[in-house]
Amino acid sequence: MGTFKGLEYGIEQGNGKPIIFIHGWLGSKKFWKLITPYLDLDNPVIRYDQRCHGGSGCKPFTIRELAKDLNEMIEELELDNPILVGHSMGGMTALQYAAEYENFSGLVLLATSADTPDPENKSVEYFLEQYNELEKSEWAEEITENYVAESEKPEIREMTRRELQKADDRPIRNGLKAMIEYDVTEQLGDVEKPAAVVAAEKDGAITQDKSEQVAELLDCELKTLNTSHQMLPEKPEKVAGIIDSFVKSVS
Repeated sequence: MGTFKGLEYGIEQGNGKPIIFIHGWLGSKKFWKLITPYLDLDNPVIRYDQRCHGGSGCKPFTIRELAKDLNEMIEELELDNPILVGHSMGGMTALQYAAEYENFSGLVLLATSADTPDPENKSVEYFLEQYNELEKSEWAEEITENYVAESEKPEIREMTRRELQKADDRPIRNGLKAMIEYDVTEQLGDVEKPAAVVAAEKDGAITQDKSEQVAELLDCELKTLNTSHQMLPEKPEKVAGIIDSFVKSVS
């Protein structure tokens, strides 16, 4: 375990191109442990906590600042052309990085968007407003019902509700504001590196058309999994298989 400029990260040594796993809003590097048993790779792996999440320090951020954090960590660790794997807001960080920096060899983007997410029932702005007005437990319940209500696993809904309720105020507010301001749609046409985009068929947070837009902008294949937004705990073996195939294709 290491720390760089307040970012906490972990490295697993291996051979080949390094893979950086970037978690989403209110997640942490531990989130990726869900798919580790299913990965069939020997590459070096870096998992880190984005600013204001997990064990990392907290100060206000935009998605662009999260991408800058990522770039500085890549430079500090002297990583050459890593593969970036991002889920949700982590995918936004990866896309912002790809729009501004060149030191990477490919992208795996899970349930993410090229601009402000447009949830199926309620807007991101709405949930920020509701956070200011509702009790924390009511707010957590409303987000859970909108984002993962269609999950086939009750334990996924309960896990989501629990994580939302215990989340700190700072990443909640900062993350929602950052996603409201985020938009790289005009820049992605210049990105020429290979990518894999994965949509969640029952995603109430980042709807399937947002993933379709990312795939179109990056001119890459779109895969769809029959999951809610929480695709890692719902279909870890499927997600791991897609990552395996992509890494082998660019190695």
